[in-house]
Amino acid sequence: MGSALMWDWTRQLDELARAGTPCALVTLARDAGSAPAPVGAKLILAADGRRWGTVGGGALEALALEQAQTSLQSGETTLLRVPLAAQGQCCGGMVELLVEPLFLASTLHVLGAGHVAQELAQVLRGSRLRLRVVDERPEWVGRAELEAAALCHAQAPLDYVRALQPDPRRDLLLILTHSHELDLELLRVLLPKPTAWLGLIGSRNKWRSFRGTLAEEGFAAEQLDRVHCPVGDPRCGKAPREVAIALAQAALVAEARLASPEEAA
Repeated sequence: MGSALMWDWTRQLDELARAGTPCALVTLARDAGSAPAPVGAKLILAADGRRWGTVGGGALEALALEQAQTSLQSGETTLLRVPLAAQGQCCGGMVELLVEPLFLASTLHVLGAGHVAQELAQVLRGSRLRLRVVDERPEWVGRAELEAAALCHAQAPLDYVRALQPDPRRDLLLILTHSHELDLELLRVLLPKPTAWLGLIGSRNKWRSFRGTLAEEGFAAEQLDRVHCPVGDPRCGKAPREVAIALAQAALVAEARLASPEEAA
């Protein structure tokens, strides 16, 4: 078993966890007869296609990668019994592969790191939502309290969303910038993307104006209906911490409905 554990797979998992990258961990859990790798051998497949380790190569590894991809899609752990002869491998034994999807929690991408975002990070700290905060202003996105509660991106929000390929089941977006002009441009980029939830900070009047502009530009009603604005219950108050509490509740409820759509209102 020692040779199977020579590479530092725990460190790799830690790096993926800190980056919020979903992955599948495949472990050769049991063998009978000849097998191409020892019990304990591990393979990691990240959702972005990167992979580390091996469970023996050949047809077995191809099957392992296929099942890992399936588990990433379904979120289900699988124990796979594989007769090697049936895979065309000359070992002729049997192995069992344990395939575990990891780090599939939903991510809330917050575009803007101002006062409300700073408070939101503290409110959501320890919740089931992963938090990413994006802002090109180092004096905001580089604050120690924020970096302790969220994965921070010192980047222009427009550049971030243009590169983003959201998972429609797990990626929630909240527009929280200091500029109405930027908010509108972010919506232009995000509306065609399949986000799980899309929130925009602001009043009903702001959204009425934005919606009219975007409709004139050709965005469909179905796209515009996906935008939640205002976000949260305004009765929570107007102080940054109070607004953050309302936003956090809205995001957590949205995430819960993704996990249990039959309970959606």
